Amino acid sequence: MKKGATRFGRIVIALKTLDWLVIPYRSMPHGSLGVICLTSGAILVVCSILGYAEAAASWQGSILLYTYFGSTLCNAVAGFLMADRAPMKDRLVFRVTAMFQMCLSYYVFRFIPSDALYSEGTHTSTLLAVIDKIVAALLTFGILSMPVGAVFSTVSPAIIVGVTVGSASMALLSVYPLQLAWGGQEWWNCVQTVYPLQAWGMVMYIYIPATWAFASILFGATLWLRKIINDVEFGLGAMALSLLMVLITVLSQEVHIPSVSTQRLYIPCDPGSDFNARFVPTGDSLW
Repeated sequence: MKKGATRFGRIVIALKTLDWLVIPYRSMPHGSLGVICLTSGAILVVCSILGYAEAAASWQGSILLYTYFGSTLCNAVAGFLMADRAPMKDRLVFRVTAMFQMCLSYYVFRFIPSDALYSEGTHTSTLLAVIDKIVAALLTFGILSMPVGAVFSTVSPAIIVGVTVGSASMALLSVYPLQLAWGGQEWWNCVQTVYPLQAWGMVMYIYIPATWAFASILFGATLWLRKIINDVEFGLGAMALSLLMVLITVLSQEVHIPSVSTQRLYIPCDPGSDFNARFVPTGDSLW
């Protein structure tokens, strides 16, 4: 009991030493944004798991939703800007993880249902199509680079396993962005025609839980760098959180919105074909 209390005390002391309001800038404090991100994200994830995703995404709930999106994106940007403060050998890792979180945050915003976001044939639609392709490429690069970086680094096997397994589960998140980059808004409109709540499924059951889990892992990395937790604790924690978040959210989506959304990773949709022939008739399993 005393040992546990001592460790908890060390964590509290370490957290108190962090500069929550200044670094890297007063207008973009990494620590404070992280607290807002983790707190608002936890509320949204719990709401989704309990079946209150629609309430959390309502007009009043959208305040919380956009608070989460804004704090997560800004926290990632702040983390990217802080990379120069890290040792030279760790700077690239900091930049890649921050970039990866920015990409995930983009899809929280991108998949929110909005008629105003996309208008066919406008400059906005052209710009959005270009951004979709760039972000999908960066997201895929981030997923592939993290396990490679871990393997060729000097970290312990526990962390290599944790990062590799976590990256494998995160790799599932790149399938939808790649389809969006390839098929464009036509593909996304087609998917929503067949599955009316697929947009909220993407936001509330996929990308919010994913960004929140990744933010939690990065917070764990902060504790690990400060030697508050050891290699095994960080490696196992990263692996467990990644796998559990995928499992819990998949099951929750299946329970709460089974017929108006799909969990299939690959969703072929041809707007030019007959309505009933747009999808490969294999049901709503992962494939």
